[in-house]
Amino acid sequence: DFVEVDATTWYFGLLVRTDTAATHAISARLSSGATTSNVLSGVFAITDDLDPTFGVSGIVLDDDAPGSGGVDEAAYALALQPDGKIVVGGAYRGAMVARYGAAGTPDPSFGRGGRFVFSNDWTDQEIRAVTVQPDGRIVAAGIGRFSVSDGAQPMVLRLLPDGVLDPSFGSTGVAAVPSHFGGEANAVVVQPDGRIVIAGMLGTGDGERALVARYTPDGALDPAFGVSGVVATPAVRGGWDQLFGIALDPSGRIVVAGSTSPGDAAALPAALVMRLDAGGALDPTFGDSGVAWGAFFYDSGRGVAVQPGGRILVGGNSWDYASANDMCWVLGLTADGTLDASYADGGVFWTRAYAPYGMGCGGFVMSPSGAAALAGYRGSDAVVFLLEPDGGPDLGFSLDGFAAAASGGIAHASAVALDSVGRVVAAGQSTYPDQSSDAAVFLARFKAPR
Repeated sequence: DFVEVDATTWYFGLLVRTDTAATHAISARLSSGATTSNVLSGVFAITDDLDPTFGVSGIVLDDDAPGSGGVDEAAYALALQPDGKIVVGGAYRGAMVARYGAAGTPDPSFGRGGRFVFSNDWTDQEIRAVTVQPDGRIVAAGIGRFSVSDGAQPMVLRLLPDGVLDPSFGSTGVAAVPSHFGGEANAVVVQPDGRIVIAGMLGTGDGERALVARYTPDGALDPAFGVSGVVATPAVRGGWDQLFGIALDPSGRIVVAGSTSPGDAAALPAALVMRLDAGGALDPTFGDSGVAWGAFFYDSGRGVAVQPGGRILVGGNSWDYASANDMCWVLGLTADGTLDASYADGGVFWTRAYAPYGMGCGGFVMSPSGAAALAGYRGSDAVVFLLEPDGGPDLGFSLDGFAAAASGGIAHASAVALDSVGRVVAAGQSTYPDQSSDAAVFLARFKAPR
């Protein structure tokens, strides 16, 4: 790129080649009118953004049997324990929860060889969300199937700290929202009183409804919430709604985010944000009778968080018709559900400047201070963004707030977390360079902001 410096029209350009080599060729030139001269060229070392104390040069690929004979594995959810251990939820021969040490190696004290796998005679088992309770027990939510007559159901598991099912929860560690027409749990949060709230989707036979359900600490649907513990909201636009993110605000209200689409298949889905009171009723002081939604392009809110001052952040993904590619965003809303123009650029942070050829995002998290991290993919690389509480990029993180991790194959990050020293951890799935092997769980850890 060339930038005009002053009225004499001098330009400075910097070309950087980025690959997996330890050094990169850099050249620069100055030009004035038709005159161009190379003023700097050579090979210089560039510090990598990845944390070299984690895995192999900052990356972990965890596979049961590398090669074409294995089974695909993936991480869709991520949580960090206070001791630095990393918990992921995903899929491997069923619904999987795995734990890794702070250096990225599988934790042999957890489950069997570092993994717990829940499977039965039916397919459609995977974990979409995971969180760690203060007592060390792990709550995982996703989809399960328990009979031939019912579709996949929203499912919650609770594990003891050593990675076995907690017999004091639900039915020997497992609870579900019964659904003849199918459903899924995509997000989970534990209230201070120990009750567990999930968000996702519930099939109705004529569409999909946004689902919020709450369980008592022992895994029973909470009769004090919604209807027998379940809230399936009326269709916002008459068709299909689903939720992917959940958070609690300082007043104990439940904020959820996802997407809403009308029954007309040709119409575009829009980002959906709702707030419920402690009993499961839509909060009339938020948005339009508890619901806020708006269309950028082809939208889906993938995560939600509430800053200490009450501002609501929603991280999501859109289809950008201008570039014919996916783009990611973080939206700032005031506590009453209106656009907060003081956040980022008029209320929205966009990734266009970082990826004009497209980027998809699936993971979103917020630190206690209100900083936000977004994770996804660009081309074959997993990518992360780190934003300041006001929505501007954290320039101490990889100089511009954006960093990528190359696995050698095709890596996608589906979840993200921030550890106690500010390092960004991403989880997802990656193929291998030969593209013929099965896929592996992918983890990457980035250095803390400078």
